[in-house]
Amino acid sequence: MTIEEIEQVLHAAAAVRFPRIDKDAGLTFQVEQVQDHLVETAVQRGQLEEARLFAYDALYVLRDEWDELPTESYEEFLVSRRPTNVQVEMAKAVVRDDLHVGIKRAKRLIDRLTDQIKRLELDDKAASRAYTMLTGS
Repeated sequence: MTIEEIEQVLHAAAAVRFPRIDKDAGLTFQVEQVQDHLVETAVQRGQLEEARLFAYDALYVLRDEWDELPTESYEEFLVSRRPTNVQVEMAKAVVRDDLHVGIKRAKRLIDRLTDQIKRLELDDKAASRAYTMLTGS
């Protein structure tokens, strides 16, 4: 799954909204709206989970490459003889900005995917309560 595909999944899930229940519509129609929403949120959550898995896999690959950067490749950019972790990260970023940017992007995507998963889980709970109220079960 590419970054573009992950972003498409994220945008598709962000567009999912709880349906406005028309109180004047028949009970069957109202129940069908809620059922459709429950199915849609389940599908979207599955796609988000899959996208998050791919984003985590990409992050691990990037982090492994980042962690394996040879010291001699970035030591000239260290500002002290006993650099802090932050200083090492900054020096590595000078040498491999592509990795630095990729790691930040992967983390940001994972956070956004997780946010959408949580939001849809809350939507599911609301839809489940609405379904129970409508069906009386």
